[in-house]
Amino acid sequence: MTHNSNLTQSKEMLPLQFLLQSSVILLNSGITNESTVDKVLSLLGDFLDVKGLYIYKNIYEASELKNFSYAYKWVVNNKQHNYDLAFKDADWSSLRNLESVLKTGLPFLRNQKPDNITAEKELVSLFGNHSVMLLPILTHENFWGFIVADFSNDLEHVNDAYIIALQTFCLNFGSYVGQQNILKDCKEQQLKLKELTLFYENLINHIPAYISVLDKNQKYLYLSDNCVANDEIKNWLLGKTDYDYCNYRERPIELAQEREKLFRKVIKEKKPASIKEKFITKDGVKYQLRMLTPVYDEQQRLLYVIGFGTDVSELREKEEIIAKQYLAIDNSSVAIALLDENGKYTFMNQYHAEVFGYTPEELLGQSWQIIYEQDEIDKISSEYFPILMKEGKWSGETLGVRKDKTKILQEISLAAFEDGGLVCITRDITHVKEELIKVQNLNNQFELALEAAKLGMWTLDVNSGAISHNDNFLKMLGYSREDLTDVDLNMMLSLVHPDDRDIVRANIFNHVESYKKDPHDLFRIEVRILNKEGKYIWLLAIGKVFQNNSDGTAPEMTGFIMDITATKEAEIELTKALTKERELNELKSRFVTLASHEFRTPLATIRLAVELCQAVLNKENASEKLNSYPKIQNKLDSIILDVDRITDLMSDILTMGKIEAKKVPFNPVTLSLTEFLNNYIDNDANRILHGRILTKQFTNKNDKVNIDPKLFVQVLENTLSNAKKYSPEAAPIEIKLYDSEDKVVIEIRDYGMGIAEDEMPHLFESFFRSKNVENIAGTGLGMPIMKLFVETNKGEIKVESKLHEGTAVKIYLPVS
Repeated sequence: MTHNSNLTQSKEMLPLQFLLQSSVILLNSGITNESTVDKVLSLLGDFLDVKGLYIYKNIYEASELKNFSYAYKWVVNNKQHNYDLAFKDADWSSLRNLESVLKTGLPFLRNQKPDNITAEKELVSLFGNHSVMLLPILTHENFWGFIVADFSNDLEHVNDAYIIALQTFCLNFGSYVGQQNILKDCKEQQLKLKELTLFYENLINHIPAYISVLDKNQKYLYLSDNCVANDEIKNWLLGKTDYDYCNYRERPIELAQEREKLFRKVIKEKKPASIKEKFITKDGVKYQLRMLTPVYDEQQRLLYVIGFGTDVSELREKEEIIAKQYLAIDNSSVAIALLDENGKYTFMNQYHAEVFGYTPEELLGQSWQIIYEQDEIDKISSEYFPILMKEGKWSGETLGVRKDKTKILQEISLAAFEDGGLVCITRDITHVKEELIKVQNLNNQFELALEAAKLGMWTLDVNSGAISHNDNFLKMLGYSREDLTDVDLNMMLSLVHPDDRDIVRANIFNHVESYKKDPHDLFRIEVRILNKEGKYIWLLAIGKVFQNNSDGTAPEMTGFIMDITATKEAEIELTKALTKERELNELKSRFVTLASHEFRTPLATIRLAVELCQAVLNKENASEKLNSYPKIQNKLDSIILDVDRITDLMSDILTMGKIEAKKVPFNPVTLSLTEFLNNYIDNDANRILHGRILTKQFTNKNDKVNIDPKLFVQVLENTLSNAKKYSPEAAPIEIKLYDSEDKVVIEIRDYGMGIAEDEMPHLFESFFRSKNVENIAGTGLGMPIMKLFVETNKGEIKVESKLHEGTAVKIYLPVS
């Protein structure tokens, strides 16, 4: 049987038990609209046979009971009585006794000899003479209200069943009200929970971070929109791991491995941990900071792990910049330090500590006063700090003290922060000051040297032509500063000799232009200039561009002038003397050449005459007469020998004359030295050696040289001739050819009388002959001629010799 069918039963068919059951069923049926209460009241009113049922609800302000008003009512036949129990907003302040009675939970009946006379009076004031029964409706929280059963004047048939029915109804109605409140609270809480959930979802999704929740198996339980923007992928990832994600999105598996290590670390240590992750995206390299935080219940059982990630690419860039800045500061050659509002070191670079002989660890936390003596501390505190506090900065010099107690002069700059801290930038200028003093001394010495040397110093502004100068500059010209107040280029050029003026102007501006190509180029010129007395004196001007603009132009040049009049006059006289000497040398050369030619002709005639005499005497008839005159033949031989010696001497003198006059022709060609020497040995050497043994040893690899063959033939002939003349007939003569670094060497060695050690330095002097060869024919010009010819061929000649052991001549020629 349904609830509705129960309600339609006739009153006679409804025993009290069924009424109570129906009441419970209806009140707990889950129906929450007012019609349910109306039906129950109607059923109850019929059962009790009353004129009306009224339910009043208490009104509270905060937790204080104030008044009550209608909530529900039932009237028999749905009609209003000629009396009306309805009233509104009755105030409990005048019904205190009635309130106390009802809060006991017991029913209160009118006209049944009430025990509480005061409560009876209060009831009469409410309902007049009506026979009514009041029963309280209580919930688990408070005194909700009460029900009034109007029995009119008929209370005789009221029995315990009626009272129990009303009490049961009140209990059930209290439960109903409580249920409704609970349901209302639940709906409100659900609504609030829904709103709160939506709020937190929106909040989480709008946090610029990647928020996730993982279970103890590292499977995702929740992902914010920032983690995965694609809803399909995000929903797919729920319940899966990072390995699934990396495989699905084709990400490096190392990413999942690193996240697993982080997860296991968090679980093991039971505290948050983080890692930095690197991602390659289409926008470049990105960095993410990923942090995991474990969440446990009261029994320290792991509930889940919250993941928090944020893009730290920009932060990493700033960190790299800061790291580079810190590295630059730490490696700076300038000392930098930070101090707090108490004047204690909070940071410094390595150099700051080194300047004062400390380590950073020794100074950090210490007061700045540790690096000063008391006098300097007082000076800084009383003179410098007030300026710093007023202007926010101060710069100057202070005298510090190192750890080893040595003094240090420092150039220092201080700047104040808003919090009272300071930044200190300092530089050790102890040596700089010492150098400045040295420079000042040098400047003084320089000025003294200029004064002593009577040098004039000048600086030319190329653009304006203005010239600044020292006093010596004007003294050389015979002027004072009062005579010439403004000196410029045009004025100085007007004093220059007309023949020199254009040259001076051109050289100045050519030097300015050439400076761009060669910054080390010097301006140097000798010039005639008119002094105050109207005479031209010679000045030597030397200068150099010393300042250069960013556009490459040279606006200034500086230099010195020196009076060289005396030197120039002496040079002119010397030039005249040299000219005369040159003329005499040329005359001598012409005389030697002429004499050589003139001597050769009569000498050749004399030799020819002697040879003819010998030929005549050697005839058969003449030979018999010659035998009777043996000395005649010897005299003839001596004449020929002396004629040859004079001829050789004149030939050598003629060659030296050509060398001095620089008239020796030089025609070098590139040739094979090996072939050249072999050809000479095979065809020409015997003419010099006259059958002497000549051994050769060629081991060279470098072969090509650039020489004049004619000059070199004379070198070889002189060398072989000396080897033949100054060695025994039976002794061999050697010629070798070998390499020495980037040169090829011709060595000609004999095993003859050799040369004394003290005579070796004079071998290449003209007309020098060793003491041990004075009886051997020679001119003393062969060695100087050889040296000049070898050097003309870009070679070098060296002689090695020992007395009585022999001599080696080595000729070094550069490889072509």
